[in-house]
Amino acid sequence: SLPSEISTVGKTKKVHRIKSRVEELLINNGFSEVYNYSIINPRKLDMIRVPEGHPHRKVISIINPLSEEMSVLRTTLLPGIIDVVKFNINQKAEEVKIYEIGKTYHTESLPLKELPEEKTRLILGMFGSNIDFYEIKKVIETLLAALRIRQVKFKRAGYYALHPGRCAEIYLNDYLLGVAGEIHPDVAENYELEGKRIYVAELDFDLLVEKSDEVIRYTPLPKFPPADRDLAFVLDENIEVADVIELIKETAGPLLENIEIFDIYRGEKIPEGKKSVAFSLLFRSYERTLRDEEINEIQDKIIKAVEEKFSGKLRES
Repeated sequence: SLPSEISTVGKTKKVHRIKSRVEELLINNGFSEVYNYSIINPRKLDMIRVPEGHPHRKVISIINPLSEEMSVLRTTLLPGIIDVVKFNINQKAEEVKIYEIGKTYHTESLPLKELPEEKTRLILGMFGSNIDFYEIKKVIETLLAALRIRQVKFKRAGYYALHPGRCAEIYLNDYLLGVAGEIHPDVAENYELEGKRIYVAELDFDLLVEKSDEVIRYTPLPKFPPADRDLAFVLDENIEVADVIELIKETAGPLLENIEIFDIYRGEKIPEGKKSVAFSLLFRSYERTLRDEEINEIQDKIIKAVEEKFSGKLRES
């Protein structure tokens, strides 16, 4: 006999759709997925330099562990991903690009009085002669763009396991999405990877799912041509490029369609403690063709704003 109840069409949840999209993008960019145990050796926390008192030190112990190697629940995916990168390097791999989406386990107090909070994290691990901070940053930006997570900022930061000069926190407004950078030389030494530059990024996958936008918005193709300008500023080394970009956007107004960094230079003709940052600016109006005079006026405003706020000097050549 036919079923008596009305059948419904099945539908996947948002978290599963986002996970599939993230995995597809990473695989298309040459990454391989790895799986690591959720139970780790507590000594791994020492190897990645977790400070005393840090939340990642609040690990939940297993009552009957098989061995010390598998005795506590992980609070970060970092030790596992470094282990996999190390294994591949020992197997003479010239390039490694891997990712893992997994759970971490957290509690406010020990001994455990209630079930731990489970958080889903996404971690990337990269190694190779052509891999640097900007390469892993590009992967993250591509990933966030695919999830339609906009207005993201990379801010220079210090993180216990990462190189102090090659590390950034990733923010969406006031939300911390994660951290990315090169592993600290001391961490590399602890893993017997001296001289190897390994780049990692650990992101809050739950937050990525929450903030992703699945609505596709279409805009008509532009009828009028763009106008482009290139500007290079000599800035103090400690000035955040993200702050300069934000100032340029605010100063340029709605006619600025896109801004990109195409060069960061330190060396000949650049004073010690300074850096040259070059920006490519694209202007466009959807109502008319822009005149050189008005673009030049906006350009002058940008130069003046950068000079006043950051003491940046326009690099002539």
